[in-house]
Amino acid sequence: MQASPPSQPFKAAIAADDISLRKCIVTGETAEKSDLIRFVAAPDGQPVADLAEKLPGRGAWVTASPAAISEAAQKGRFKRHIDAVSSDPIQLVATVTTQIERRLLQHLSLFRRAGLALCGGGAIREEGLMQALLIADDASIREARQLISAVQPEWTENGLPAELLGQAAGRGSVAYVGIIPVKSAANRRMCDQLRNMITRWRQFSGRDDQQDKMEQE
Repeated sequence: MQASPPSQPFKAAIAADDISLRKCIVTGETAEKSDLIRFVAAPDGQPVADLAEKLPGRGAWVTASPAAISEAAQKGRFKRHIDAVSSDPIQLVATVTTQIERRLLQHLSLFRRAGLALCGGGAIREEGLMQALLIADDASIREARQLISAVQPEWTENGLPAELLGQAAGRGSVAYVGIIPVKSAANRRMCDQLRNMITRWRQFSGRDDQQDKMEQE
């Protein structure tokens, strides 16, 4: 008996999966776009990271790590795929790191403007249960544990720069930022994007070990 053709929803799901996958020009491995960074050639012939994935022109995808980006620049992978040449791989990685931090800051600011983020331990504790809790690197470990116990966030991120959280809050520095519980699919996607951005920022800023610091002490 001849098999039935795939249903429209099934074909749509396959198409969506294909769209979300890209191949790294360094490793040759296929991965989700969220695990890669798109690069395009700037007018000056240098590769530039397209974190929003909106810049025109042919793109080259690289595993989201300083080592992969440096290798792509040193071994001429950008030249081969998008006709771009980086004269300074170290500076390229530094520029991408700055872009990632700026994008994280913008995303945090969106939460505050949308009324989805609270700043400061007192305001967070008064509100109650949280979707997520962001903890600064200078926060008291004992106080942070007490706050986590009080507001029961689904996830936490430790060791973030107090100045970075403060910029998002429009202040000098902040010890805690709480993300209030979200229900809509759009807001949940924002939360997922925020967590992915923080993970990426850690990889590039050299703060991978900060997340586990509170558990170790």
